[in-house]
Amino acid sequence: MKFRVFSAILLLSLSHSSWARPRGSQVGQPDPPAASVTYAEFVGDVRLAAANSRLSEKQLDQFFARYGELLTPQMDTTRLMSALQERPAGSRFPLQPLQNQPFYQAMMQQLLHSKNANQRILGYAILGAAGDSRYNVQLLKVARQDRHRGALIWAGMALLFLHDRHTDQLFDFVVANENWQDPHLMGLYLQQDPASLLRVAKQKMRSQDGRARMLAVQSFLRDQLDSESQALLRQAVQSWEPQVRGYAIYVLAKNRLPQLKALLTPSLAVKSLRAVSLMALASSPTPEDQEFLTAMPVDSDVLDAYLEAETVPAARKWLALMQQKVPEGYTFFVQSHGLLKSDELLAELQRTLREAKDPKVIEELVRALDGRKDEASLDLRLGLLSHPDSSVRYWAADSLEGVVSPRLAEVLPGLIRNPQLRTSALTQLAVDNRVDSLRDVYRSFWLPKPSQEGEWRRSSLDYLAAFPQPEDLELLRGVAANDPDVFSRRAAVEGLGVLGDAASVDLIVAALAKEPAADANAVDYLEALGRIGGPAARAVLERYKGSQNPGVRAVLDKYLH
Repeated sequence: MKFRVFSAILLLSLSHSSWARPRGSQVGQPDPPAASVTYAEFVGDVRLAAANSRLSEKQLDQFFARYGELLTPQMDTTRLMSALQERPAGSRFPLQPLQNQPFYQAMMQQLLHSKNANQRILGYAILGAAGDSRYNVQLLKVARQDRHRGALIWAGMALLFLHDRHTDQLFDFVVANENWQDPHLMGLYLQQDPASLLRVAKQKMRSQDGRARMLAVQSFLRDQLDSESQALLRQAVQSWEPQVRGYAIYVLAKNRLPQLKALLTPSLAVKSLRAVSLMALASSPTPEDQEFLTAMPVDSDVLDAYLEAETVPAARKWLALMQQKVPEGYTFFVQSHGLLKSDELLAELQRTLREAKDPKVIEELVRALDGRKDEASLDLRLGLLSHPDSSVRYWAADSLEGVVSPRLAEVLPGLIRNPQLRTSALTQLAVDNRVDSLRDVYRSFWLPKPSQEGEWRRSSLDYLAAFPQPEDLELLRGVAANDPDVFSRRAAVEGLGVLGDAASVDLIVAALAKEPAADANAVDYLEALGRIGGPAARAVLERYKGSQNPGVRAVLDKYLH
């Protein structure tokens, strides 16, 4: 039998199929919050599953899909989807109360000793999510030798969830069962007790198994390394084969160890190790290492080394190099390097934006000024709003979102009325700064017929929704009812709400029904209905009282008294 549960749990959050939706949930209605509403259903369903000796693989997959947040709260995919859906982080052991149920012990005995592997897997998952370590000896045995791979994997994962003290055996389990192309077990293993991780790592660094050394060296990623660990790490860089040596060099870099020139010179000659070796040099506090790196020709690898080092001195060097001609095709992403947004680097960042000549550098680097409201940062971005490069203008405007300034409000009309300079990112700035004199410009993107520029069509609706007039009703109703673009429909609905158009309540409810059944998608519609008010609108809001989505909760708090 092909077993799919392990991969299914990693992918379940990416799907939104109807069988994964709780009973009674319909499109246009709120999804019940995973932890508070479905726990009671879980208790009932798990008892049925425990009593079903013929529990099938498909039924188990569906069970995990429905109750994934309760059964796998520590998985990276579970945490990611909670964050994406703006749900509050749950407990590490959300099923802990289950241990207090009078049926719990008998149910667990039934699941853990079942001849049906699907039932055993469910039992192992419950132990991990309930924080129940009383069965760890049994789990260790299963994780070593169970013939059913799915059962073996889930027994080991339960031990990882429970932070079992047998770190040596957990290490061997991860090495034997990790998918090294898409690792998930390793992250769970590295959450174990730091002292135990370091003890095991020191033993495994000399293993003949390259995978074991790869895992062991990750345990040296810590604030401070003792002398023995540093010596083991340097020895690994000297002696490991290139296929795994890069992992040791990376840890060397992240720990910012000194005196690396002689150690790394051989690895610099290996193409696959050059970039990470340069990063380690850029991270080093030793002047000799820095001089060695500075003397090299500046290419993309050298630039990346300074940026990836994530130290203030290296970032300053990188910013200085960005003021010069950069290698063709060089790219970087500000959002991956929070240090560039720090107060400590602000002066160097501003200087680089003034001196840099490459539009690609400017358009990306200006994003590091997001949220800045000081005069120097404002001056820079106001100047870039007229830059010859359209992408620079767009991202300069985007970085000004949330800034309210008389100087900005003064220049916006001229920029937006100029087809050669305007960019759709200016629209939100006009809304934020209450520049309401541009309705003629924005209506022109729809009348007499809609513009073919989708970005401006949507942007114009955002503006008209912020400053609607009765003459916009026909346009807004038509878009809300018929436009294929979901964001255009939401903007139109917002405008109808601002106008308080009671005649549009049914239309808004119909538009909401077209949205995927996730509470985050309902916020704009509920806000519009709240503004309009009345029994019909209130009835829709009442249906969302059980929602845990922060946006929905804020709307309900505002309009339901």
